[in-house]
Amino acid sequence: MTTAPHPDPKSINEQVERIVSHPLFSGSERLIRFLRFTVQATLEGRGTSLKEYVIGIEVYQRQPPYDPRIDSVVRVEARRLRSKLKLYYEDPGRADPIRIDYKPGTYMPAFVPHPPEAPAQVDSSKELFPAGHGASIAIMPFIALNKNEEDEEFADGLTDEIIYMMSRSPGIRVIARSSIFQYKNQYYSPSELTQKFSVQALMQGTVRRDRGRFRVTVELSGADGYVVWSERFEADDAEYFLLQEQIAAALVSRSHIDGSQVRSMQAQPSPLALQVFGKVCRARQLIDSQNPEHLSLALEMLLEVTRSTPQYSRAFSGLSDCYADLFRLGYLDRSVAFPAAYAAAKTALELDPGSVDALCALGVLYLMQWDWPHTEEYLRLAGEAGGNARTARYYASYLALLGRHDESLHHLQLAKKVDPFSVQQRLASAMCLFQTRQYDALIAELETNVVATDPVQIGIYLALAHIFRGSRDAAVPLVAALQKLAAGQVRYRTAGVELTAWLGEHSTAVRLREALPSQPGALSSALICAALGELEQAQSWLEQAAEQHEPLTMFHLGDPRFDAICATERFIALRTRFGLPKSIQPALYLG
Repeated sequence: MTTAPHPDPKSINEQVERIVSHPLFSGSERLIRFLRFTVQATLEGRGTSLKEYVIGIEVYQRQPPYDPRIDSVVRVEARRLRSKLKLYYEDPGRADPIRIDYKPGTYMPAFVPHPPEAPAQVDSSKELFPAGHGASIAIMPFIALNKNEEDEEFADGLTDEIIYMMSRSPGIRVIARSSIFQYKNQYYSPSELTQKFSVQALMQGTVRRDRGRFRVTVELSGADGYVVWSERFEADDAEYFLLQEQIAAALVSRSHIDGSQVRSMQAQPSPLALQVFGKVCRARQLIDSQNPEHLSLALEMLLEVTRSTPQYSRAFSGLSDCYADLFRLGYLDRSVAFPAAYAAAKTALELDPGSVDALCALGVLYLMQWDWPHTEEYLRLAGEAGGNARTARYYASYLALLGRHDESLHHLQLAKKVDPFSVQQRLASAMCLFQTRQYDALIAELETNVVATDPVQIGIYLALAHIFRGSRDAAVPLVAALQKLAAGQVRYRTAGVELTAWLGEHSTAVRLREALPSQPGALSSALICAALGELEQAQSWLEQAAEQHEPLTMFHLGDPRFDAICATERFIALRTRFGLPKSIQPALYLG
């Protein structure tokens, strides 16, 4: 018997680069460091020295006295790396020539020649949407955990509001209130009730109030009684009836039926469709956070769904949106993000030509390519097909670029009404208010409703609003806090440089710029130069960012931070060159 030849070091290093350049590893710098360090050590003959203590010191900068028995970072990261490598080799890396594996309990990688696997066979008997009359659901009475009269009234009112709004959602049939309220404060088996009511899903939830805030937890379960998807909402209890409407609207938005056959009551979801629906909803939750690690996790989940259930359109449109957001936020290069995003959106549309999510996904991609006619076409079609919060946000963005600000504001408000709890919506509002110079309104909206999951970008806009309205002292602690939060992310460190410059601390800002580990992107460089008063350099960097179609550049062509150069011939020429109106009016900047 002969053994397969051991791959040579050059081939192994090339395989490492294939792995780390894939979107699955975007935002996973620590895992990439783990992979590179252990591969290099093994190639140098030091594989047997790869113990937990060594990796903790060398990769994760743990300092003595470091005790791996107490600090489990290496074990946790090793499990994450094994999981990601498994997912990578199941789909995108199936045809790669070398497989890199880590056996459980060890940190020395194995390098194995990897012949391509045959494509997985899809069981065509698993029909997602058989003929039927839409999706059916029973919304059970929500439970007030505090058991006082006022909370009981809120829970009943919330249940009524959800029934009302859900019953108006296309493609959904809802069991009447009179049938389900007999189960209030009574034990029931979700699996038995789904059979009794002949529904595909059951929605139930709890209400808890503490220190002037409501927390509402919602679960959606299938006929087997298992939870397929859950949500949690928190808000002040001041706006009692408005809060009921907002939670109901957000639930309807996040659980909307996208399949055109189900929406038109010609088909119904199968148990398998409900399962993959839940997975895609969980991925959408992660996307909404706009956190790089969460976006990476969402990408993993959506890739797994598209592979296991390749006939489900909404998984592909979610995958397209995930790639688009990773590009827009600067975590993926255009050359990687756009081909994958376009392919996913096109597949989603081929699977379901009437899919709102697929039409919106294509519209967003054309917007990011600065292709205004196709942007208008696909976002309009998505709106006509039923629309969603993402469609409304990006259509508002498109209208703002063309100077149609009243229409833009209308669509932004529509998006907020559809899902007022969305992190992306909060970010869109923050950007909008800053771009339209409504600094007081921005401060009032953000400082009175702080959310723990708010991304760093929202804090940046809050600090900018204080600076531009003249309340510098209020901005100083915000900038200091942001610099601590963003210490590990280069793109936010550049924002710290810019904010420091806007505070008037130019010498400190220059030192911070020199200390950056790498040259910021063209747009970030333009913003820093504008803050430092280096106006010619700011204009040149902005032109370079536009040439490269760097994410978000188009929206900054009406940004208050460029007011000092907005009337110059070069700036106006830049706007007209990319099909934007000549007039430099405050523009809405939406995420």
